[in-house]
Amino acid sequence: MNYGVAWTQASDITSQFIGPTGLTWILSRFFVDKHFTPEANKLTSDLVQHIKDSFSERIESRGWATDRVKKASIEKVEAMQKIIGLPTLPDAVDPIALREYYSDVQIQPSLALNALSFAKSKVNSNWMSLGKPFNRGQFVLSTLTANAYHARTLNQIVLFAGFQQFPIYDVEFPSYLLYGGMGSVVGHEITHGFDNTGRNFDKTGNATKWWDKKSIEAFEEKTKCFVEQYNNFTILAPNGTNVHVNGTLTLDENIADAGGVSSSYEAWKKWENEKGKAKNLPGMQSFTHEQLFFIKWGQTWCSNVAPKLALTLLEEDVHSPAPARVLLPLKNTVGFNRAFNCPKKEPICELW
Repeated sequence: MNYGVAWTQASDITSQFIGPTGLTWILSRFFVDKHFTPEANKLTSDLVQHIKDSFSERIESRGWATDRVKKASIEKVEAMQKIIGLPTLPDAVDPIALREYYSDVQIQPSLALNALSFAKSKVNSNWMSLGKPFNRGQFVLSTLTANAYHARTLNQIVLFAGFQQFPIYDVEFPSYLLYGGMGSVVGHEITHGFDNTGRNFDKTGNATKWWDKKSIEAFEEKTKCFVEQYNNFTILAPNGTNVHVNGTLTLDENIADAGGVSSSYEAWKKWENEKGKAKNLPGMQSFTHEQLFFIKWGQTWCSNVAPKLALTLLEEDVHSPAPARVLLPLKNTVGFNRAFNCPKKEPICELW
């Protein structure tokens, strides 16, 4: 189709139509039909519930929090909504619902007119929703997104269908890989509801003061350990010098990483006790299932980033660099220290 502009520019603009304001939900239908089965949906839903239960049990065992705060925190976990795979508005698997959703969009052989049509449709949709209750089943990103997130103001975790794909996830994975990868991500998002920012929002997503002074002081004291631990971690800069991670900037994510892997590990061990041990992986018999759980964790977060980009991310990104994300949460996990027979069994820093 000739838009009258350079094809690269047309491609860039057209790609915007794939986002939540464009054709993403139509594309999502075909993707979900092929790559996100009801079996996968059920498996993920069960996994989320197992890890929520595990996280609640960990809250109950926290000696530093008062009974009142622990009770309210467990209620928040129980109320935490899970959205798995795709939104309920629009219903991305219902052709009639999709036709209605896009009823005012006119596709024409003109890039400018198509852009205007999508923009007009989005504005109309926003105005139509004014004054109406917010639909918690909406997505702010495309179903195709390879990501997950926690929405503080909704007390909600969202796992996109695009994220629940190999190599992070597969319905054929043995339980130790499923919980080591996807499970730890689920635990990460749940823990965000109780990080240094998330703890200021209650079970309905309202920003309110629901923690007592004693629990706040104990929480803040424990977070100092994380800040110091990550401040002492360095990565190599392009000029050959060692640059320190900003433990304050990355605190929320570091808390979520630690809580995520620990709660998922405990959920998996409980699942294994109830369902029995999973099969061994061919060629991996030299590793225990516990060790493979943590190896899968490492695979989930490891990456190879150019030193110059790594330095930029170190200054701006709220996530710690990959080496810190992989190594430090493991040092803070009792299960890892025991699985690999580390000299020090107790975690260096622990919160949830």
